[in-house]
Amino acid sequence: MYIAVMAVSVSSLFGISLYITGPALLIASVVPMPQGSTLMALQKEIWQKDIVDNLYKDNGFAERAFNADSFVLAGKVVHIPVAGAPAVIKKNLTTFPQTAVNRADSEITYALDTYYALPRQIQDIEKYELSYDKRQSVAGEDEKQLIQDAMEGLLYRWSPSSANVIETDGGASALDLIDGTATGSRKIFTRSAFKSIAKKFANANLNSGMKTALLTANHYYQFFESLSEAERTDVGRVADMATGKVGRYMGFDIFMRSSVTRYRKVAGVWTVVDEQDED
Repeated sequence: MYIAVMAVSVSSLFGISLYITGPALLIASVVPMPQGSTLMALQKEIWQKDIVDNLYKDNGFAERAFNADSFVLAGKVVHIPVAGAPAVIKKNLTTFPQTAVNRADSEITYALDTYYALPRQIQDIEKYELSYDKRQSVAGEDEKQLIQDAMEGLLYRWSPSSANVIETDGGASALDLIDGTATGSRKIFTRSAFKSIAKKFANANLNSGMKTALLTANHYYQFFESLSEAERTDVGRVADMATGKVGRYMGFDIFMRSSVTRYRKVAGVWTVVDEQDED
């Protein structure tokens, strides 16, 4: 009893927990207890089950392209036949026979580009440490990036030659200096340039089918601000966010993308820039 009483006295001074199981047995466990503190369980770090994905450019414009999937497995170069000049038409002929002329057809060719997503490493332990499915996330993100880069290449392939380039003619702005090395200013895109494009299409008899205008965000809002109130209403009336179409003007369906094809002017000649060229 003396030992038990002394042990209780000591434990009250040093925070010692006592377990007495009988008159002759004393079991003590020493646990220092700071004044004013309480025992807490080990805290764990918290992960949300969903990962925040990257953002990608709008590629809705590509849905209007001709689908050439059937050519992909057949070869590497695609040939598009182009009809030659139509027959000469004469009125009120009196001399027969007339000489027959052969129609000389031509072709447009383009090579198929191949895009590769480089291998990614996922450690096996990440399946247990992370609360989200990293393998599925990586596969989905890589697929989106692959599509985006393929659409960048598509815009490059579609780019017109220097003879078909129409320059903007608005006021000066530094908003379109996008590559980080350009200096000076650029002329903004207004309805005046849009009308010049529409006129060029009409003179080339390109009046049928779906005509599409793909503008950068800067160009779209520059163009929108140049419109009258009535024109702004008309442009936005046919907007369809599901397809990415933001309006229509002078027969052109307008799509917006954060970046489009870029040209560089050297010695008075416009040349399209291949952003994916590694050389």
